[in-house]
Amino acid sequence: MDEPAPADLEPLYFRSNVWEPGHALHLRGMSTCDLWIEAGRISIRPKSRFAHWYNFEQIDYRWPTVVLQRSVAPLGGIGLLVDIDGRLGAAWVERRRSVAANLDAYGFNVIHSPGRTWAPRWTPRPGKPLPVPRDVLGSHIAEVPPSFVAPSSD
Repeated sequence: MDEPAPADLEPLYFRSNVWEPGHALHLRGMSTCDLWIEAGRISIRPKSRFAHWYNFEQIDYRWPTVVLQRSVAPLGGIGLLVDIDGRLGAAWVERRRSVAANLDAYGFNVIHSPGRTWAPRWTPRPGKPLPVPRDVLGSHIAEVPPSFVAPSSD
């Protein structure tokens, strides 16, 4: 049986929690945003009751490569790195295996960043995402937003 083309796939929904750069309050332990994966596009929208906390109405990620970063503690989820107004942010999702397994079917190249973030249990926020080393991005460096790329160590 033939695999369906990305355009034929139904959008996938995940509950997420977005780490927004420069934002004073980051909630942990609850879903504050809706994340939709479609063919060649990831959309993130704050839930209506949390919309006033964020400085964005919607994030549309259309780059061909997605970078995933794991959180060590306490949730152990996975972050999809996103660019928010030219700065590095992340949408954290608890169902990491399901997200990672489906991204390539929806037309994305997937890179697993070796960086692992964590937020101590006593802080009210998900972990801050880490920039990705150039050697990890390799030939995909032009397929991600510049905010993802760690500064050169030269």
